[in-house]
Amino acid sequence: MLNQMSVLRRIALLLGTAIASVLLLVVINAVRAHDDIMASRREMLQTALQPLGTQVLELQQQAGSGKLSEDVAAAQSMREQALRLAEAVSAFRLG
Repeated sequence: MLNQMSVLRRIALLLGTAIASVLLLVVINAVRAHDDIMASRREMLQTALQPLGTQVLELQQQAGSGKLSEDVAAAQSMREQALRLAEAVSAFRLG
């Protein structure tokens, strides 16, 4: 089949194949870059939110041992969670 094509058509076919290959590589690299960016942002968000769990557990332990009333512990926990969540979301958006 290639032997029956003219030289001009063979060159056009080769050029078309090369362009299609380059475009495919660009798309693949763009998808990978996007995935890397999203993974980095997820990791940043997890790192920012991880201390919240620790603080909540500490407040629950203090409430359980009687150092804090449960209402005060819950209020402090919710306040701290809201502040940290707002900071984490802000950092995630600006990322």
